[in-house]
Amino acid sequence: MKLGYDLSLKQKQKLVMTNQLIQSINILQFNSMELGDYINEELEKNPLLEREENPAATESSDINWLEFVRNAGTSYESTSTYDEDDDDETRRIENVKCTHESLKEMLVSQLHMLDLSDEDYYVGEFIIDFIDERGYLCISPEEISQITGIVITQTIKVLNLIRRFEPSGIGGMDLKECLKIQLINANYKDELLFRVLDEHLEDLAYSRDQKIMKDVDISGEKLVQYREILKTLDPKPGMKYSNEEPDYVVPDIFVELVNDEVKVHMNDYYVPQLKINNYYVKILENNDDAKATEFIKNSLNSASFVINSILQRRNTIQSIAEELFKRQKEFLKYGDSHIKPMNLKEIASNLGIHESTVSRAIKNKYAVTPKGIYSLKFFFTTGMASDSGEDVSVRKIKEVIKEHIARENKKKPLSDQNLADILADEGYRISRRTVTKYRESLHIMSTRERKG
Repeated sequence: MKLGYDLSLKQKQKLVMTNQLIQSINILQFNSMELGDYINEELEKNPLLEREENPAATESSDINWLEFVRNAGTSYESTSTYDEDDDDETRRIENVKCTHESLKEMLVSQLHMLDLSDEDYYVGEFIIDFIDERGYLCISPEEISQITGIVITQTIKVLNLIRRFEPSGIGGMDLKECLKIQLINANYKDELLFRVLDEHLEDLAYSRDQKIMKDVDISGEKLVQYREILKTLDPKPGMKYSNEEPDYVVPDIFVELVNDEVKVHMNDYYVPQLKINNYYVKILENNDDAKATEFIKNSLNSASFVINSILQRRNTIQSIAEELFKRQKEFLKYGDSHIKPMNLKEIASNLGIHESTVSRAIKNKYAVTPKGIYSLKFFFTTGMASDSGEDVSVRKIKEVIKEHIARENKKKPLSDQNLADILADEGYRISRRTVTKYRESLHIMSTRERKG
């Protein structure tokens, strides 16, 4: 056997997160208000950037810096779909409140950062839809497998992936499982600790220390240590994403239905058009100072990149919105109950982009529609096939449940099993437990509490 040193060349693909790539991703994720703040910061930092006070002006077309910018591989033009005489108030809608990013939105976003199959994304979104505000999974893996038609092993594999998401503890069926997930994610491997949690959670709550020490054969000191570890865990990890104080938001998109055709307009009120400052370009053309030339070239590259990234963000969001609402015409006509199931992969595939790009582009973006103001993420919802073969969204089924309860005999209200049977007759085959989950999410009381 011969040992020694060797020198060899190997090709390897690697994604390098350059500062410009990170900046481009951030620009894509900004909503209108955030982008406006970012542009103001760039205008202060970069003397070559300035606002285009008159978008119709063509002053910059006579400047001899276009070739320089082209050589740098960037573009410099930005456009707007709004006319100057548009009423500002139609573009600046600030008196609408919405909540922060929800637990479901956070989990779906993390899911689509993974490289999974279409089936895995489908069952993953289905699982997330059944995670309640506490962070607990309200349906068993077996029921999920039965409803979705995805084999149980694949369902459990995706569930275990979701259980590694933030916040830690998500996806447990109960308190005990929630705490165990947090211990596993924190790399605790003490078998006795897991045994105490598995077999003596109630004893811990009622301080039955002698019983625990005798059964598990541990010292009082060790039990105190275990109790301190468990106190650091969150019994309801999802609650931190609920009941948050709402913020005012500015919609990024306006959607209308004209002669059965979807029209999408961007809200550019907070996103001024930018141009290159001609004064510094002229200095660049007639300057022999190497340091000044280098500074202006770097600033010009940066300014061109910012303008190009803003234009790319605008085009990406508009194309995604057009594709999204083209699929949601029924919603634009009739409202929430007519939303069609849709996932990020479908939109990304049609537009020829990655689903992570779609996820970033729709983050914290809102649209004014004929039916009100909605987060773009609202339209990405799981669904199931009815007996007719048509895909229906979970929201549609919830609307059906709400309608039946509204029409019920108050002296003899419908039980969850009654509702499950009625839904089955109408072609929606879901279990009683699923009906209970949907009813509770609608904040509708139980049969006994509804009885008049």
